[in-house]
Amino acid sequence: MRPKTTPTRNYSQPPSALATSTEETAKAAANVVAAKERVERLRKGEDVFVGFTKPPTAEDLARILREAGIDPVDCARVNELASV
Repeated sequence: MRPKTTPTRNYSQPPSALATSTEETAKAAANVVAAKERVERLRKGEDVFVGFTKPPTAEDLARILREAGIDPVDCARVNELASV
């Protein structure tokens, strides 16, 4: 007979990181459910609101890139290369 095993805590991360990870996992799961509902509504031919009320401005795009950790200098280099 095999002994029962109990789940062990992952000690490689501090408790605060684990809590954040759990919260992020719950948010991601909620987003998956919402996305599946939108897909199902699209298949039925219904209109689906996705949250965009206006096209993003240059400031919006710059903010999004900053939040993603992309340096404005890198963006300038990409624009320069694209114009060649």
